[in-house]
This record gives sequence, C-alpha cells and structure tokens, in this order.
Amino acid sequence: MRGPVVDRIVRAHARDQELRVQRIPLDEEAAFYVGKPMPAWLRSQLDANDAQVAGLADILRGAEQDIGEIQARCQCRRATFGKLWTGAAPGSSAGDRPASGPP
Repeated sequence: MRGPVVDRIVRAHARDQELRVQRIPLDEEAAFYVGKPMPAWLRSQLDANDAQVAGLADILRGAEQDIGEIQARCQCRRATFGKLWTGAAPGSSAGDRPASGPP
C-alpha cells in the first residue's frame, strides 16, 4: 500500500509525461511561425501547457516538503526507540524531542 504522498508524486509524473507528449506537436507547429506572428490559438495552447507544467512543479515541491516532514518524524521516533532499546526508562526520552516536532 502506497501513501498519499507517493500517489501524488506518481500522478504528477504521469501527468508530466502526458504534457510532454502534448507539447511535441505544439512545438512543431510553433517552429513554422519563427519570425512570423504566431496565431492566438497556438499561443494560448502553449501558454496553457506551460502553466500546467508550472503547476506540476509546485505539486512536486509540496511533495518534497511532505517527504522531509515524514523523514523528520521517523527520525524522531527512531531516536526515541533507540534510547528505549539501550535501556532508557519509558517516557524518559519524551523530553528530548524537538519543540517543533511531532508529539
């Protein structure tokens, strides 16, 4: 079972591939208009494709932040369990957690 962060990343990469495939004919059409005025319909499609790619970049940046938070939470738990494994009394390592970390 995958988590929601991994699912979001997989969907974003799949959409990125779709947008790259959609961009190929647009770029080929735009090459015809080098040095000439580009039709409004083509400019709008290129702009829409660029906007969707930029949106995917934002989604992936957010997912990277989520992964960082998950890793910090796991590191905190790993440190707590490591102390318990070496013989610390239960509850004694609770004060060692960072103030901004998970409970």
